[in-house]
Amino acid sequence: GVGMMVEFLKSKANCPALKYLFLSLAVLAIGYQIQHNYEDCRENDNFYFWHYSRHILDKLPKRSILLTSGDFSTNTFRYHTIGEEYRTDVMVMDMQFMQAYWFYIMLMPVNFADVSFPGLYKPGVGSKYPYYNLKMFLDENFHRYPIYMCVAVPENEDSIVGYYEAWPFGMCKKFVKVSDNLDPMEHINNMPEINLEKWPLPDLDRYEPQTWEYTMAMSMLETFTKPSVWLWNKANSISSHEMKMSYYEKAVQMMVDNRKHVFDMVEKGLVTKNVIYYISPMEKNLGHLSLIMYSFTKGDPEKATYWQHECQKYWKNYVQWHRDSVIAKDSMWGTINSVIEMEDFSSLQLVGN
Repeated sequence: GVGMMVEFLKSKANCPALKYLFLSLAVLAIGYQIQHNYEDCRENDNFYFWHYSRHILDKLPKRSILLTSGDFSTNTFRYHTIGEEYRTDVMVMDMQFMQAYWFYIMLMPVNFADVSFPGLYKPGVGSKYPYYNLKMFLDENFHRYPIYMCVAVPENEDSIVGYYEAWPFGMCKKFVKVSDNLDPMEHINNMPEINLEKWPLPDLDRYEPQTWEYTMAMSMLETFTKPSVWLWNKANSISSHEMKMSYYEKAVQMMVDNRKHVFDMVEKGLVTKNVIYYISPMEKNLGHLSLIMYSFTKGDPEKATYWQHECQKYWKNYVQWHRDSVIAKDSMWGTINSVIEMEDFSSLQLVGN
């Protein structure tokens, strides 16, 4: 490389012409590398993590506990709370750190002195000293602080089942007590809005899957669609037909609105069409949901027609944009094709046309 060239020039110090020739070649080589790789390395507009964590922190109540896990979810919040001294009242706790003995020696006395830690955190274990599980942590602190989580509940952490649930709260989740019998519909209506246009979304075509930007974008898209699916699943456990239908209708309307939101972003050039394949399978298959909602409401022809049209108009865009794409033909494509064969879409217009 350049270092070897410099050493060669030293050995030929008595030949000025050769020296200047190699210096010129070195400058040209460096210039070529800059020109060739500039776009791939340019990050002067990369404020994705700043916006991501700032928007989430803005929505949390005072003196909240925010549980995180891993470099991405922890460091983005700690940058604001420690580096910029913003929302210093929010206590950001990495659940991986909480499993380490040094956490209780170095961090707990300084940053979390008022929080109760009944031992060392270990997911899925019982109440065997010196370890505690998530339920024990919530039991100790739920009445003192609002507690949120911006990661998935650990797979082997089943201690909260029947006692606590993690309900969607914007881009995070809020812990609630099962015994409080809260109204899911009221919770959804009061949940912070998720407007992806305000969070600049990393370009999935630019960033590789191993990058933090890609991880964040996938997390945002997945979380963006979760509240509607969560409400749909809540409806499945309701016995009252009237209430069940109100939950289903709200959930599907959220899915349709989400799809419209993403398509509007595509039309404005804020994201590429590829982003459509990364939303949840249930929202991806709005055509299938249109048949379900039609069967649920067929006693009311006007409502049945409304849901069939609302579900299918954005779904048709998905089908026409991606039916020839290799990426789009995932595990859902068989179901989507079966719906295409059952339905006549000739009367529906593509959104934006």
